[in-house]
Amino acid sequence: MLDPPVILTMKSNDAATDFGSSHSSDSVSGGWFEGLSSLRPLLGLTGLFCTLLVIYASIVPLDYQPLPWEESIQRWSSIPWLELGVWERADWIANTLIFMPSAFLLCGYFFSTDRRSVFGLALKWVTIVAMLSLLVLLIELIQIWFPPRTVSWNDVAAGVAGVALGGIVWLIIGPVLGRTVVGLLQSRPLSTKAATVTALTMLICFLYSLYPFDIILSVTELEEKRVAGRLRWWTDISVAGWLSIAQSWVLAALRLFPFGVWLGWKARPFWAFLGICFMAAFFEALQVPIFSKHAAGDEVPAGIVGGLAGWLLIAKSALWRKVFNQPATWFLAFAIYAILLPGLFIARGHTLVTDPQAIQERWWGMLSPPLSRYYYTSEYSALSNLAGKMGMFGVLGLLVAGYSLSRFGYARRFPVVSGFVFAATIGTMIEIFQVYHSPYIADLSDIMIYLLGYSFGAIAGFWFLADPTQEYEGSKTKIASVTSHALGQVREKA
Repeated sequence: MLDPPVILTMKSNDAATDFGSSHSSDSVSGGWFEGLSSLRPLLGLTGLFCTLLVIYASIVPLDYQPLPWEESIQRWSSIPWLELGVWERADWIANTLIFMPSAFLLCGYFFSTDRRSVFGLALKWVTIVAMLSLLVLLIELIQIWFPPRTVSWNDVAAGVAGVALGGIVWLIIGPVLGRTVVGLLQSRPLSTKAATVTALTMLICFLYSLYPFDIILSVTELEEKRVAGRLRWWTDISVAGWLSIAQSWVLAALRLFPFGVWLGWKARPFWAFLGICFMAAFFEALQVPIFSKHAAGDEVPAGIVGGLAGWLLIAKSALWRKVFNQPATWFLAFAIYAILLPGLFIARGHTLVTDPQAIQERWWGMLSPPLSRYYYTSEYSALSNLAGKMGMFGVLGLLVAGYSLSRFGYARRFPVVSGFVFAATIGTMIEIFQVYHSPYIADLSDIMIYLLGYSFGAIAGFWFLADPTQEYEGSKTKIASVTSHALGQVREKA
Protein backbone atom coordinates (compact mmCIF):
# COMPACT_ATOMS: atom_id res chain seq x y z
CA MET A 1 0.00 0.00 0.00
CA LEU A 2 1.04 3.58 -0.57
CA ASP A 3 2.59 5.36 2.37
CA PRO A 4 2.02 9.11 2.64
CA PRO A 5 4.97 11.12 1.30
CA VAL A 6 7.54 12.40 3.75
CA ILE A 7 6.77 16.11 3.89
CA LEU A 8 7.83 17.04 7.38
CA THR A 9 11.62 16.83 6.97
CA MET A 10 13.16 19.63 4.91
CA LYS A 11 16.59 21.17 4.59
CA SER A 12 17.23 24.74 5.62
CA ASN A 13 20.61 26.47 5.48
CA ASP A 14 22.30 23.17 4.52
CA ALA A 15 21.20 21.55 7.77
CA ALA A 16 18.61 18.83 8.18
CA THR A 17 15.52 20.03 10.00
CA ASP A 18 13.26 17.36 11.39
CA PHE A 19 9.67 18.11 12.34
CA GLY A 20 10.04 15.95 15.42
CA SER A 21 13.47 17.17 16.49
CA SER A 22 13.97 18.15 20.10
CA HIS A 23 14.66 21.69 21.17
CA SER A 24 15.05 23.73 24.30
CA SER A 25 11.94 24.39 26.30
CA ASP A 26 12.63 28.12 26.46
CA SER A 27 13.51 28.60 22.80
CA VAL A 28 11.91 27.60 19.53
CA SER A 29 14.97 28.01 17.33
CA GLY A 30 15.52 24.87 15.31
CA GLY A 31 12.04 23.57 16.17
CA TRP A 32 8.47 24.27 15.20
CA PHE A 33 9.13 27.31 12.98
CA GLU A 34 12.33 25.98 11.38
CA GLY A 35 12.66 25.58 7.63
CA LEU A 36 10.26 28.38 6.61
CA SER A 37 12.69 31.20 5.79
CA SER A 38 12.45 30.58 2.04
CA LEU A 39 8.70 31.21 2.22
CA ARG A 40 9.03 34.51 4.07
CA PRO A 41 8.80 36.84 1.03
CA LEU A 42 5.79 34.92 -0.31
CA LEU A 43 4.04 34.99 3.06
CA GLY A 44 4.68 38.70 3.49
CA LEU A 45 3.52 39.73 0.02
CA THR A 46 0.40 37.58 0.03
CA GLY A 47 -0.43 38.70 3.58
CA LEU A 48 -0.12 42.35 2.56
CA PHE A 49 -2.18 41.73 -0.57
CA CYS A 50 -4.95 40.02 1.42
CA THR A 51 -5.01 42.89 3.90
CA LEU A 52 -5.27 45.54 1.18
CA LEU A 53 -7.92 43.49 -0.62
CA VAL A 54 -10.02 43.28 2.57
CA ILE A 55 -9.74 47.05 3.05
CA TYR A 56 -10.79 47.68 -0.53
CA ALA A 57 -13.67 45.18 -0.39
CA SER A 58 -14.90 46.85 2.80
CA ILE A 59 -15.49 50.24 1.13
CA VAL A 60 -16.89 49.26 -2.27
CA PRO A 61 -18.92 50.49 -4.11
CA LEU A 62 -16.63 53.49 -3.34
CA ASP A 63 -19.50 55.94 -2.92
CA TYR A 64 -17.64 58.33 -0.62
CA GLN A 65 -19.89 60.82 1.15
CA PRO A 66 -18.13 62.96 3.78
CA LEU A 67 -19.97 63.89 6.95
CA PRO A 68 -19.43 66.70 9.45
CA TRP A 69 -17.15 65.62 12.29
CA GLU A 70 -19.90 66.02 14.89
CA GLU A 71 -22.27 63.79 12.93
CA SER A 72 -19.53 61.22 12.43
CA ILE A 73 -18.93 61.03 16.17
CA GLN A 74 -22.65 60.77 16.81
CA ARG A 75 -22.96 57.84 14.37
CA TRP A 76 -19.97 56.10 15.88
CA SER A 77 -21.48 56.37 19.33
CA SER A 78 -24.71 54.79 18.12
CA ILE A 79 -23.31 51.81 16.22
CA PRO A 80 -25.80 49.01 16.92
CA TRP A 81 -25.61 45.34 17.74
CA LEU A 82 -27.81 43.65 15.16
CA GLU A 83 -29.98 40.66 15.93
CA LEU A 84 -28.94 38.08 13.37
CA GLY A 85 -31.12 35.16 12.38
CA VAL A 86 -30.14 31.95 10.69
CA TRP A 87 -30.37 33.62 7.27
CA GLU A 88 -27.70 36.18 8.23
CA ARG A 89 -25.43 33.71 10.02
CA ALA A 90 -23.54 32.72 6.86
CA ASP A 91 -22.59 36.33 6.09
CA TRP A 92 -21.46 36.92 9.66
CA ILE A 93 -19.22 33.86 9.51
CA ALA A 94 -17.97 34.94 6.06
CA ASN A 95 -16.92 38.23 7.67
CA THR A 96 -14.90 36.15 10.09
CA LEU A 97 -13.29 34.08 7.36
CA ILE A 98 -12.16 36.99 5.16
CA PHE A 99 -9.85 38.28 7.93
CA MET A 100 -8.29 34.90 8.66
CA PRO A 101 -5.86 34.83 5.68
CA SER A 102 -4.28 38.16 6.63
CA ALA A 103 -3.59 37.05 10.20
CA PHE A 104 -2.46 33.59 9.10
CA LEU A 105 -0.02 34.85 6.46
CA LEU A 106 1.36 37.78 8.45
CA CYS A 107 1.97 35.54 11.46
CA GLY A 108 3.83 33.25 9.08
CA TYR A 109 5.91 36.17 7.82
CA PHE A 110 6.94 37.39 11.25
CA PHE A 111 7.40 33.94 12.76
CA SER A 112 9.28 32.26 9.89
CA THR A 113 12.77 33.38 10.99
CA ASP A 114 12.17 34.02 14.68
CA ARG A 115 14.67 32.83 17.28
CA ARG A 116 13.10 34.32 20.39
CA SER A 117 11.89 32.68 23.54
CA VAL A 118 8.35 31.40 23.89
CA PHE A 119 7.44 34.58 25.79
CA GLY A 120 8.83 36.74 22.99
CA LEU A 121 6.84 34.80 20.40
CA ALA A 122 3.67 35.11 22.45
CA LEU A 123 4.20 38.86 22.70
CA LYS A 124 4.73 39.11 18.96
CA TRP A 125 1.57 37.07 18.29
CA VAL A 126 -0.49 39.30 20.57
CA THR A 127 0.93 42.40 18.85
CA ILE A 128 0.03 41.12 15.37
CA VAL A 129 -3.50 40.19 16.42
CA ALA A 130 -3.99 43.49 18.25
CA MET A 131 -2.84 45.58 15.27
CA LEU A 132 -5.09 43.70 12.85
CA SER A 133 -8.00 43.95 15.29
CA LEU A 134 -7.44 47.70 15.39
CA LEU A 135 -7.57 47.68 11.59
CA VAL A 136 -10.90 45.83 11.75
CA LEU A 137 -12.29 48.56 14.01
CA LEU A 138 -10.98 51.36 11.77
CA ILE A 139 -12.52 49.74 8.69
CA GLU A 140 -15.89 49.58 10.38
CA LEU A 141 -15.66 53.20 11.50
CA ILE A 142 -14.83 54.61 8.07
CA GLN A 143 -17.75 52.74 6.51
CA ILE A 144 -20.10 55.49 7.71
CA TRP A 145 -18.63 57.59 4.89
CA PHE A 146 -19.25 54.86 2.29
CA PRO A 147 -22.98 54.17 2.05
CA PRO A 148 -24.71 51.81 1.59
CA ARG A 149 -22.29 49.90 3.84
CA THR A 150 -23.85 48.47 7.01
CA VAL A 151 -22.03 49.43 10.21
CA SER A 152 -22.47 47.22 13.28
CA TRP A 153 -20.56 45.81 16.21
CA ASN A 154 -21.39 42.38 14.84
CA ASP A 155 -18.98 42.98 11.96
CA VAL A 156 -16.29 44.18 14.35
CA ALA A 157 -16.71 41.06 16.49
CA ALA A 158 -16.58 38.86 13.40
CA GLY A 159 -13.43 40.53 12.12
CA VAL A 160 -11.63 40.31 15.47
CA ALA A 161 -12.63 36.66 15.77
CA GLY A 162 -11.26 36.04 12.27
CA VAL A 163 -7.96 37.71 13.13
CA ALA A 164 -7.57 35.67 16.32
CA LEU A 165 -8.53 32.42 14.57
CA GLY A 166 -6.10 33.12 11.73
CA GLY A 167 -3.27 33.58 14.19
CA ILE A 168 -4.22 30.45 16.15
CA VAL A 169 -4.48 28.35 13.00
CA TRP A 170 -0.99 29.45 11.99
CA LEU A 171 0.43 28.36 15.34
CA ILE A 172 -1.26 24.96 15.05
CA ILE A 173 -0.77 23.95 11.41
CA GLY A 174 1.01 26.84 9.72
CA PRO A 175 4.56 25.46 10.04
CA VAL A 176 3.46 22.01 8.82
CA LEU A 177 1.73 23.52 5.77
CA GLY A 178 4.70 25.79 5.19
CA ARG A 179 7.18 22.92 5.14
CA THR A 180 4.82 20.99 2.89
CA VAL A 181 4.77 23.90 0.43
CA VAL A 182 8.57 24.21 0.62
CA GLY A 183 8.87 20.53 -0.22
CA LEU A 184 6.40 20.72 -3.08
CA LEU A 185 8.15 23.73 -4.61
CA GLN A 186 11.40 21.81 -4.72
CA SER A 187 12.22 19.24 -7.40
CA ARG A 188 10.02 16.42 -6.19
CA PRO A 189 8.94 13.31 -8.13
CA LEU A 190 5.52 13.77 -9.61
CA SER A 191 4.29 10.71 -7.74
CA THR A 192 5.09 12.46 -4.45
CA LYS A 193 3.33 15.63 -5.56
CA ALA A 194 0.31 13.64 -6.73
CA ALA A 195 -0.10 11.93 -3.34
CA THR A 196 0.37 15.17 -1.38
CA VAL A 197 -1.95 17.24 -3.58
CA THR A 198 -4.60 14.51 -3.43
CA ALA A 199 -4.48 14.56 0.38
CA LEU A 200 -4.72 18.36 0.47
CA THR A 201 -7.59 18.29 -2.03
CA MET A 202 -9.46 15.83 0.16
CA LEU A 203 -9.08 18.21 3.09
CA ILE A 204 -10.31 21.14 0.98
CA CYS A 205 -13.35 19.16 -0.20
CA PHE A 206 -14.18 18.29 3.39
CA LEU A 207 -13.95 21.92 4.52
CA TYR A 208 -15.93 23.11 1.49
CA SER A 209 -18.75 20.77 2.47
CA LEU A 210 -18.95 22.64 5.79
CA TYR A 211 -18.46 26.13 4.37
CA PRO A 212 -19.78 28.70 5.36
CA PHE A 213 -20.07 26.88 8.71
CA ASP A 214 -23.51 28.32 9.54
CA ILE A 215 -24.46 25.37 11.71
CA ILE A 216 -28.14 24.83 12.51
CA LEU A 217 -28.75 25.30 16.23
CA SER A 218 -32.36 24.19 16.64
CA VAL A 219 -35.08 21.98 15.21
CA THR A 220 -36.89 25.14 14.09
CA GLU A 221 -33.92 26.17 11.95
CA LEU A 222 -33.72 22.66 10.49
CA GLU A 223 -37.37 22.91 9.49
CA GLU A 224 -36.71 26.33 8.02
CA LYS A 225 -33.98 24.80 5.87
CA ARG A 226 -36.37 22.08 4.69
CA VAL A 227 -39.05 24.63 3.80
CA ALA A 228 -36.45 26.63 1.86
CA GLY A 229 -35.82 23.56 -0.33
CA ARG A 230 -32.31 22.91 0.93
CA LEU A 231 -33.12 19.52 2.46
CA ARG A 232 -34.72 16.91 0.24
CA TRP A 233 -34.53 13.27 -0.76
CA TRP A 234 -34.78 14.04 -4.48
CA THR A 235 -34.63 17.26 -6.49
CA ASP A 236 -37.81 18.31 -8.27
CA ILE A 237 -36.80 19.18 -11.84
CA SER A 238 -39.85 21.39 -12.30
CA VAL A 239 -38.72 23.55 -9.38
CA ALA A 240 -34.92 23.59 -9.62
CA GLY A 241 -34.43 23.18 -13.37
CA TRP A 242 -31.95 20.97 -15.18
CA LEU A 243 -29.10 23.50 -15.02
CA SER A 244 -29.20 23.75 -11.23
CA ILE A 245 -29.48 19.98 -10.86
CA ALA A 246 -26.59 19.34 -13.26
CA GLN A 247 -24.44 21.83 -11.37
CA SER A 248 -25.14 20.12 -8.04
CA TRP A 249 -24.36 16.70 -9.54
CA VAL A 250 -21.07 17.90 -11.04
CA LEU A 251 -20.01 19.43 -7.73
CA ALA A 252 -20.93 16.22 -5.89
CA ALA A 253 -18.87 14.19 -8.36
CA LEU A 254 -15.85 16.51 -8.12
CA ARG A 255 -16.02 16.39 -4.33
CA LEU A 256 -15.63 12.60 -4.31
CA PHE A 257 -13.07 12.40 -7.12
CA PRO A 258 -9.93 12.81 -4.95
CA PHE A 259 -11.28 10.27 -2.45
CA GLY A 260 -11.66 7.77 -5.30
CA VAL A 261 -8.06 8.45 -6.32
CA TRP A 262 -6.84 7.90 -2.78
CA LEU A 263 -8.85 4.71 -2.34
CA GLY A 264 -7.44 3.50 -5.64
CA TRP A 265 -4.01 3.68 -4.06
CA LYS A 266 -4.92 2.42 -0.60
CA ALA A 267 -7.63 -0.23 -0.93
CA ARG A 268 -8.63 -3.26 -2.95
CA PRO A 269 -11.48 -2.79 -5.47
CA PHE A 270 -14.28 -4.14 -3.26
CA TRP A 271 -13.31 -2.05 -0.25
CA ALA A 272 -12.64 0.94 -2.44
CA PHE A 273 -16.19 0.74 -3.82
CA LEU A 274 -17.66 0.46 -0.33
CA GLY A 275 -15.53 3.39 0.79
CA ILE A 276 -16.72 5.53 -2.11
CA CYS A 277 -20.37 4.73 -1.39
CA PHE A 278 -19.89 5.54 2.27
CA MET A 279 -18.11 8.85 1.56
CA ALA A 280 -20.82 9.91 -0.91
CA ALA A 281 -23.53 9.37 1.71
CA PHE A 282 -21.36 10.85 4.46
CA PHE A 283 -20.82 14.13 2.61
CA GLU A 284 -24.53 14.60 2.03
CA ALA A 285 -25.26 13.86 5.69
CA LEU A 286 -22.48 16.30 6.62
CA GLN A 287 -24.32 19.11 4.85
CA VAL A 288 -27.64 18.53 6.63
CA PRO A 289 -26.76 20.69 9.68
CA ILE A 290 -25.22 23.45 7.50
CA PHE A 291 -28.04 25.88 6.75
CA SER A 292 -26.65 27.34 3.51
CA LYS A 293 -25.84 23.95 2.00
CA HIS A 294 -28.24 21.91 -0.11
CA ALA A 295 -28.43 18.28 1.00
CA ALA A 296 -30.14 16.05 -1.56
CA GLY A 297 -30.36 12.29 -1.94
CA ASP A 298 -29.83 12.45 -5.71
CA GLU A 299 -26.32 13.85 -5.15
CA VAL A 300 -25.23 10.57 -3.56
CA PRO A 301 -25.23 8.62 -6.88
CA ALA A 302 -23.46 11.57 -8.53
CA GLY A 303 -20.80 11.45 -5.81
CA ILE A 304 -20.38 7.71 -6.33
CA VAL A 305 -19.81 8.30 -10.05
CA GLY A 306 -17.16 10.90 -9.27
CA GLY A 307 -15.44 8.61 -6.79
CA LEU A 308 -15.45 5.73 -9.26
CA ALA A 309 -13.94 8.03 -11.90
CA GLY A 310 -11.07 8.79 -9.53
CA TRP A 311 -10.64 5.10 -8.76
CA LEU A 312 -10.59 4.19 -12.47
CA LEU A 313 -7.90 6.81 -13.04
CA ILE A 314 -5.65 4.73 -10.77
CA ALA A 315 -6.90 1.26 -11.64
CA LYS A 316 -6.39 1.85 -15.37
CA SER A 317 -3.34 4.09 -15.11
CA ALA A 318 -1.48 2.22 -17.86
CA LEU A 319 -4.28 2.99 -20.31
CA TRP A 320 -4.60 6.62 -19.26
CA ARG A 321 -0.84 7.02 -19.51
CA LYS A 322 -0.99 6.23 -23.21
CA VAL A 323 -3.98 8.51 -23.74
CA PHE A 324 -2.60 11.51 -21.87
CA ASN A 325 0.87 11.21 -23.40
CA GLN A 326 -0.70 12.28 -26.70
CA PRO A 327 -0.76 16.07 -27.34
CA ALA A 328 -3.94 15.55 -29.36
CA THR A 329 -5.73 14.46 -26.17
CA TRP A 330 -4.98 17.75 -24.43
CA PHE A 331 -5.73 19.81 -27.54
CA LEU A 332 -9.08 18.09 -28.07
CA ALA A 333 -9.97 18.50 -24.40
CA PHE A 334 -9.07 22.20 -24.61
CA ALA A 335 -11.20 22.69 -27.74
CA ILE A 336 -14.25 20.93 -26.28
CA TYR A 337 -14.00 22.75 -22.96
CA ALA A 338 -13.50 26.11 -24.69
CA ILE A 339 -16.77 25.53 -26.58
CA LEU A 340 -18.65 24.53 -23.45
CA LEU A 341 -17.18 27.22 -21.18
CA PRO A 342 -19.29 30.18 -22.39
CA GLY A 343 -22.41 28.07 -21.97
CA LEU A 344 -21.59 27.56 -18.31
CA PHE A 345 -21.89 31.33 -17.82
CA ILE A 346 -24.93 32.09 -19.97
CA ALA A 347 -27.03 28.94 -19.61
CA ARG A 348 -29.50 30.53 -17.20
CA GLY A 349 -32.74 31.94 -18.50
CA HIS A 350 -32.25 35.44 -19.89
CA THR A 351 -34.10 38.19 -21.71
CA LEU A 352 -32.72 40.23 -24.60
CA VAL A 353 -32.32 43.93 -23.74
CA THR A 354 -33.48 46.12 -26.63
CA ASP A 355 -33.95 49.54 -25.06
CA PRO A 356 -31.07 51.79 -26.30
CA GLN A 357 -30.87 53.76 -23.07
CA ALA A 358 -30.75 50.60 -20.98
CA ILE A 359 -28.04 49.18 -23.23
CA GLN A 360 -26.00 52.36 -22.87
CA GLU A 361 -26.33 52.23 -19.08
CA ARG A 362 -25.27 48.59 -19.06
CA TRP A 363 -22.19 49.42 -21.14
CA TRP A 364 -21.22 52.15 -18.68
CA GLY A 365 -21.95 49.77 -15.85
CA MET A 366 -19.10 47.56 -17.07
CA LEU A 367 -16.70 50.32 -15.96
CA SER A 368 -17.81 50.27 -12.33
CA PRO A 369 -15.02 49.92 -9.73
CA PRO A 370 -13.57 46.39 -9.61
CA LEU A 371 -15.60 43.92 -7.55
CA SER A 372 -18.16 46.58 -6.64
CA ARG A 373 -21.14 44.62 -7.95
CA TYR A 374 -20.31 41.75 -5.62
CA TYR A 375 -21.27 44.00 -2.70
CA TYR A 376 -24.94 43.66 -3.63
CA THR A 377 -24.81 39.92 -2.96
CA SER A 378 -23.94 38.20 0.30
CA GLU A 379 -20.30 37.66 1.29
CA TYR A 380 -20.88 33.92 1.00
CA SER A 381 -22.24 34.24 -2.55
CA ALA A 382 -19.50 36.68 -3.56
CA LEU A 383 -16.67 34.41 -2.41
CA SER A 384 -18.26 31.35 -4.03
CA ASN A 385 -18.85 33.26 -7.27
CA LEU A 386 -15.26 34.49 -7.50
CA ALA A 387 -13.83 31.06 -6.73
CA GLY A 388 -16.11 29.44 -9.33
CA LYS A 389 -15.11 31.84 -12.11
CA MET A 390 -11.42 31.46 -11.40
CA GLY A 391 -11.76 27.68 -11.24
CA MET A 392 -13.57 27.39 -14.57
CA PHE A 393 -10.90 29.41 -16.39
CA GLY A 394 -8.18 27.67 -14.40
CA VAL A 395 -9.11 24.46 -16.22
CA LEU A 396 -8.14 26.17 -19.50
CA GLY A 397 -4.70 26.96 -18.09
CA LEU A 398 -4.27 23.40 -16.86
CA LEU A 399 -5.12 21.98 -20.28
CA VAL A 400 -2.65 24.34 -21.96
CA ALA A 401 0.06 23.18 -19.56
CA GLY A 402 -0.73 19.54 -20.35
CA TYR A 403 -0.56 20.19 -24.09
CA SER A 404 2.72 22.09 -23.86
CA LEU A 405 4.39 19.41 -21.74
CA SER A 406 3.14 16.49 -23.82
CA ARG A 407 3.99 18.20 -27.13
CA PHE A 408 7.28 19.93 -26.36
CA GLY A 409 8.36 18.58 -23.00
CA TYR A 410 8.60 22.02 -21.40
CA ALA A 411 6.65 25.24 -20.87
CA ARG A 412 6.75 26.72 -24.34
CA ARG A 413 5.77 30.35 -24.73
CA PHE A 414 3.54 30.07 -27.81
CA PRO A 415 0.79 27.77 -26.41
CA VAL A 416 0.79 29.63 -23.08
CA VAL A 417 0.43 33.08 -24.67
CA SER A 418 -2.08 31.79 -27.22
CA GLY A 419 -4.15 30.27 -24.43
CA PHE A 420 -4.01 33.55 -22.51
CA VAL A 421 -5.26 35.51 -25.53
CA PHE A 422 -7.94 32.91 -26.13
CA ALA A 423 -9.09 33.09 -22.50
CA ALA A 424 -9.23 36.89 -22.74
CA THR A 425 -11.29 36.61 -25.92
CA ILE A 426 -13.77 34.18 -24.38
CA GLY A 427 -14.04 36.31 -21.25
CA THR A 428 -14.67 39.46 -23.29
CA MET A 429 -17.35 37.70 -25.36
CA ILE A 430 -19.08 36.52 -22.18
CA GLU A 431 -19.19 40.04 -20.76
CA ILE A 432 -20.42 41.56 -24.04
CA PHE A 433 -23.18 38.95 -24.17
CA GLN A 434 -24.17 39.90 -20.64
CA VAL A 435 -24.52 43.56 -21.65
CA TYR A 436 -27.40 42.67 -23.96
CA HIS A 437 -29.08 40.05 -21.78
CA SER A 438 -30.83 40.42 -18.44
CA PRO A 439 -30.52 39.48 -15.57
CA TYR A 440 -26.78 39.22 -16.26
CA ILE A 441 -24.57 42.09 -15.16
CA ALA A 442 -21.50 42.79 -17.26
CA ASP A 443 -18.36 43.72 -15.35
CA LEU A 444 -14.98 44.52 -16.87
CA SER A 445 -13.20 43.35 -13.73
CA ASP A 446 -14.56 39.86 -14.34
CA ILE A 447 -12.24 39.60 -17.35
CA MET A 448 -9.29 40.15 -15.00
CA ILE A 449 -10.68 37.43 -12.74
CA TYR A 450 -10.92 35.04 -15.70
CA LEU A 451 -7.32 35.73 -16.72
CA LEU A 452 -6.12 35.38 -13.16
CA GLY A 453 -7.81 31.99 -13.00
CA TYR A 454 -6.22 30.95 -16.31
CA SER A 455 -2.79 32.04 -15.09
CA PHE A 456 -3.11 30.15 -11.81
CA GLY A 457 -4.29 27.06 -13.69
CA ALA A 458 -1.35 27.19 -16.10
CA ILE A 459 1.21 27.72 -13.33
CA ALA A 460 -0.29 24.92 -11.26
CA GLY A 461 -0.36 22.65 -14.31
CA PHE A 462 3.28 23.18 -15.23
CA TRP A 463 4.36 22.73 -11.63
CA PHE A 464 2.24 19.65 -11.01
CA LEU A 465 2.84 17.80 -14.28
CA ALA A 466 6.60 18.35 -14.34
CA ASP A 467 8.68 15.46 -13.00
CA PRO A 468 12.45 16.05 -12.74
CA THR A 469 13.05 12.31 -12.28
CA GLN A 470 11.82 11.40 -15.77
CA GLU A 471 13.20 12.17 -19.20
CA TYR A 472 11.30 11.78 -22.45
CA GLU A 473 12.53 11.81 -26.00
CA GLY A 474 12.46 15.31 -27.42
CA SER A 475 12.28 16.99 -24.01
CA LYS A 476 14.56 19.91 -23.26
CA THR A 477 14.21 19.30 -19.55
CA LYS A 478 13.62 16.23 -17.45
CA ILE A 479 9.85 16.36 -17.03
CA ALA A 480 6.97 13.98 -17.22
CA SER A 481 4.40 14.58 -19.90
CA VAL A 482 1.28 13.89 -17.95
CA THR A 483 -0.23 13.28 -14.58
CA SER A 484 -0.99 9.67 -15.45
CA HIS A 485 2.70 8.81 -15.33
CA ALA A 486 2.79 9.84 -11.69
CA LEU A 487 -0.39 7.93 -10.99
CA GLY A 488 1.24 4.83 -12.47
CA GLN A 489 4.34 5.35 -10.32
CA VAL A 490 2.27 5.69 -7.18
CA ARG A 491 0.26 2.59 -7.99
CA GLU A 492 3.44 0.58 -8.53
CA LYS A 493 4.46 1.49 -4.97
CA ALA A 494 1.05 0.52 -3.57
